[in-house]
Amino acid sequence: MKKIFKNHEGKDTLFMKNISKVTIAFLVILGITFATRQEAQATTVVTGTQVKVVVDYLEETAVVTAGTGGSTKFYISTDNEKSWEMIETYGIIDISTLLAKKEIIVCFKGNKDTVTNKVTLQAEDSTLKAAYVVTNGVGSITFSTTAQLEYRKGANGNWKTVIDASTMMYEIKGATLFFRTPATTIKRAGKVISVKVSKRPAAPSVKVDGSKLIISGLNSGATEYRIGDSPAWTPFKPTDTKVKALDLTALLVTNAVANVAIPAAIIEFHTVGSGKKVSSVIKIVEIPLQLTMPAVVSVSGSSITINDADTKKAYEYTLVKKTAVFSLTTAKWTQITSARVTVDKKAEIGDKILVRIKSTVDKTTKQVIPASTYIEITITSVTK
Repeated sequence: MKKIFKNHEGKDTLFMKNISKVTIAFLVILGITFATRQEAQATTVVTGTQVKVVVDYLEETAVVTAGTGGSTKFYISTDNEKSWEMIETYGIIDISTLLAKKEIIVCFKGNKDTVTNKVTLQAEDSTLKAAYVVTNGVGSITFSTTAQLEYRKGANGNWKTVIDASTMMYEIKGATLFFRTPATTIKRAGKVISVKVSKRPAAPSVKVDGSKLIISGLNSGATEYRIGDSPAWTPFKPTDTKVKALDLTALLVTNAVANVAIPAAIIEFHTVGSGKKVSSVIKIVEIPLQLTMPAVVSVSGSSITINDADTKKAYEYTLVKKTAVFSLTTAKWTQITSARVTVDKKAEIGDKILVRIKSTVDKTTKQVIPASTYIEITITSVTK
């Protein structure tokens, strides 16, 4: 029995070995087959022909041309192939009306092609931010990017490259500016954003007083001025903050000599800007050369005579008491002409009479013509 058992054990062992070999072979064949199928699936490509499409975001066009299929007609679908329209403009279409905030897919095909060419139009870039800011009285526009940008003035202006962020040139009347990232052939223009530039504050209400020979209406610490070609502003900061005027003689005459003709000058004024406001509009004040009083006046006693053929020309005089100090800012003037002799009944011996041409306003230019220099005559007798 032991022998029989041994013989059966050998047969069983051989059978199991044969089964193992068959199984291994089957698994190898199965693996090769599976791998072959996977490789076939990975390398499978869609066959067929389709049109060529080139999108140009700078021109906002799409140009469709024939592919290997040799199509002679081209079609477009904007609703995911539910409907098709023929492109009748030589394969060129405008995409400006197709562009949206998000990406969109536009389909193209030809009459001899078997595969649709699906083109994705870019979404709108809305990352650009801009703001109008004022720093130390100077306005500018800040941007969220250092990339090249372009702008236009008003809704219908031409797009131009941004070179300078200063807003000074737009602040006289104020303006709305539009900005965007520029388009290229391969990149769509960004979202258009607008920035409102504020109008400058009104110029200070300064004016020339042709009688007192001053410029009034200035505010201490707020008004600045400059003379002629000077680029530098001078702050108006009088010792007495209640003072609101500039003396033309002190400002324009060397050593501030009294009764010397004030030279012609152009003086500019503005209200200096602050952290939140830009500097105001500049007001220009033109000072003409002061006239010199001609020797046409004579005083006899307290009678004043003007020797001028023009009887309508306005002169004026003031009486300065011998105990008083003359001041242009407080003097009271009385108009006279050459039409008649004027007698000042308050005049006393030792008093002084000052006579000058009265200040006028040019009818055409509205420019103030300051009063002339004056002639000073001391009274030596009194008219009875």
